[in-house]
Amino acid sequence: MSLINLALRGAEQCARRIEQLEDDFADAWRQNAEDLTGMVRGLEPIQSGAMLANTYTQQLGRFQFQTMVDVPYASFVNDGTRHMAPRHFAEQAVAAITPVAVARLEAVVDDAQSSLRTIVTGS
Repeated sequence: MSLINLALRGAEQCARRIEQLEDDFADAWRQNAEDLTGMVRGLEPIQSGAMLANTYTQQLGRFQFQTMVDVPYASFVNDGTRHMAPRHFAEQAVAAITPVAVARLEAVVDDAQSSLRTIVTGS
């Protein structure tokens, strides 16, 4: 009688790397949120004053952030009024940062896949 013994190499290492993936993802999301805030600041039409001073990143959960422009007139500057053209700085910031944010998250996943492949195959 023949026996074939199959075993997954590095199961504990794989589990640790998967746990690390969650931390890496959280770091990537935080960096994306901070980049968005920086982009919003850079696109605000007036580069001084209360609007610039009150633009910041707020963390709501491990993977949840929001960029705040915490002045009562921010939506008027962004969206415009009947007396003022819209500036759309918030939408421009989101459009500009989206490819960078996606690439950062893809890099986290790619690095984890590569690490797991190395652990399992030993190469």
